[in-house]
Amino acid sequence: MPTRAPPSARCLAALAALLAGAPALATGPAATAPGKGKAAARPAAPPAPLPPAFPDLPPAAIKLAARLAVDSATLEREHVRPVHRGAAAPGSLGDALASHLPAFEAVARPGGQEGAGLDGWWELASGRRDARALTDDEARAVGRLLPHLEPILDGTRAGRADLAPADDPMQPAPGATWSGFQLAVALTGLRTRQQLEVGDPAAAVHTCLDGLALLRDASIAGGLVGSMVAAAGVERLSGTCAAAIDAAPAAVQRDALASLRAIRAALPSLQEVFRVEGLQMELLVFGKLAGPALRQRVGQSARRWIDAGGSTPAPAGEEARHRKSAEWIRARAGWDQLVRAGLLEPAERPAAIAAGRRLLQTATGKEDEGEPTFEGYAGRFDATRRRLDALSLATAAHLYRQERGTWPMNARALAAWLPPGSAERSAAAGADLEPSLELRSLEIRVPPPPGAHSDETPVFAIASVR
Repeated sequence: MPTRAPPSARCLAALAALLAGAPALATGPAATAPGKGKAAARPAAPPAPLPPAFPDLPPAAIKLAARLAVDSATLEREHVRPVHRGAAAPGSLGDALASHLPAFEAVARPGGQEGAGLDGWWELASGRRDARALTDDEARAVGRLLPHLEPILDGTRAGRADLAPADDPMQPAPGATWSGFQLAVALTGLRTRQQLEVGDPAAAVHTCLDGLALLRDASIAGGLVGSMVAAAGVERLSGTCAAAIDAAPAAVQRDALASLRAIRAALPSLQEVFRVEGLQMELLVFGKLAGPALRQRVGQSARRWIDAGGSTPAPAGEEARHRKSAEWIRARAGWDQLVRAGLLEPAERPAAIAAGRRLLQTATGKEDEGEPTFEGYAGRFDATRRRLDALSLATAAHLYRQERGTWPMNARALAAWLPPGSAERSAAAGADLEPSLELRSLEIRVPPPPGAHSDETPVFAIASVR
């Protein structure tokens, strides 16, 4: 079932007023003004006072619960985005995931172990193993899974990027995990390699672009986890996509550049990813503290996050509720700080993220050990865009060479050739280009932005003449 569209601004305003204990809006006909019409209506009786929205919460937590009830509408929205090629089909990616993604689970998680079956498939997808050298078991698995992969890739060209609603909101579809999702991406890379082997570079480019679009949708609709799946997948798939683009005719390369531009443009901002993660964790950890009143005021997706918080009931006793409410106040302040950090330039971000992290740690009482590294998440998130930039620049370099008869000798030449205002032109301005001695290939290096975390490294793409 597709997720609900977000409530209108009017609905949200009414809900906010209700949660704040404001009087209900009149729903009957307006009173006739004195001297107009037949007679003036009698003054309306004052509305009955509303019952407290969250009767079991300490006062400090009531505003948090009211705010969360309104903000959680973000989790109910449809994820509409432009498609990367062709016209948008009806429905969502989730329609295909619900029907076809569970088929990947047994191969992705042999014995139920998370990710245990993925390494060999990534080797095939990346070209570290020959696509023709499948074991018998791998060949049988490919035969079983390709009929499920094709509809999933078609789903990347549906009008919405929504995942399939599952009882477990941390999974991309009922009966499927992110390991199965990653296997589908890896098989997309293998399929691209196979299409290159049989001399069909146009089909290979389309398959690989659909794979990148599948990762785009994971980032759009999958929150922080989906964005990290996308970061790992783009890193592993981009070299295979570059090989397909190298071998493709000019018309296919030109369309590929437009597709890559659309895929990159549709990615969510870091601020949005942190905002969604904060709402999900707030519902997961503190949703039961707010009690049934919160559950009645939120949509289906938010309810699934509340239910995923386990069977532990809300804390009993006034002292315990006050203590949990104090944790909630600090945690929400921490997430608000992380959301603000998501707007900052990379050089300014580490200090802001560290401040948010300290607030989260004081809320939970935990030390650094085992805590998520949000700066690391931010770095991987940025690297996804830079890898798509590098692949776009490699594609643009092919088109430049066909028009000018030679590779661009430096980033300035390529940037001047690219359309003004385009993401590729901005990326080219900071890139390094190095042609090979025989001029058979061009290495493109996109460095991290100034002030980026020391763990971040340049990303590369190579355009080659085949």
